[in-house]
Amino acid sequence: MSLITIQTFDNPLEANLVKLQLESFDIPAVIKDEQMVGLIPIYNITLGGIKLQVSEKDFEKATALLTELKKLDERLHCPKCDSTEYYVNYKSTKTLKGRMAVLISWLTGTYPPLHFDRVNTCKSCGHIFVEHQD
Repeated sequence: MSLITIQTFDNPLEANLVKLQLESFDIPAVIKDEQMVGLIPIYNITLGGIKLQVSEKDFEKATALLTELKKLDERLHCPKCDSTEYYVNYKSTKTLKGRMAVLISWLTGTYPPLHFDRVNTCKSCGHIFVEHQD
């Protein structure tokens, strides 16, 4: 069985997340050079990154799946600047309830449970938005 590199990564976490996505659709995958880059990060340049590999028979299925998943990610965007890069489930106290909780904790000198909302925060412009767009 011959393995084909389907994608390369700089970060072992991202490589493992994509591997788990493939395996959830019954496509076995292997990560190559993860340990070496983890031990000596400068080797990332020399080795050509952390490689995600699949077998030849699963290559087309895996490529189609990753393309479809990327299209789903690109649908979501910031309503202010139209960027597709944002933090998901970011804890924010910038709502009225959150700011009141911060004010009360500051005035009383105590640490009450803070109220925060789970929001998305754009990496480009910092805009906070609550829901995913479809």
